[in-house]
Amino acid sequence: MARLNLISTLIVFFMVMISGSMKMAIGQQTRYEMIIANCRRRIPIEEGQQIFDYIFKNKGVPSLEACDKLVQGGQACHGVLIRDTLKNPLFKGLEAEANKRGAEIWDKCAENGVAASGNCVPKNYI
Repeated sequence: MARLNLISTLIVFFMVMISGSMKMAIGQQTRYEMIIANCRRRIPIEEGQQIFDYIFKNKGVPSLEACDKLVQGGQACHGVLIRDTLKNPLFKGLEAEANKRGAEIWDKCAENGVAASGNCVPKNYI
């Protein structure tokens, strides 16, 4: 009887593994990955690089265009992108400084424009 339980447990385990592999193989994204991709689309690469350099490399000042794109992307997307970047081991230990500089650049940019009212991020990700 115990052997039967072990075998059925192993079968379920392999089915779950195959199911997960199939999702990855056919290119399905998780909800989190879709939110990140949506937020990245809202801020073009050049402007995003300026904001990244300001927050994570402590260099440069984002242009007015970069600020405009940041504000259009929305504060929720800004926060999600910062948190996603901080998952990278290269930025371990920089959380407090990055969050401080992220809030700082958001405030500066929001002063120059009207923050986007549309929100691309579900509330449980904010």
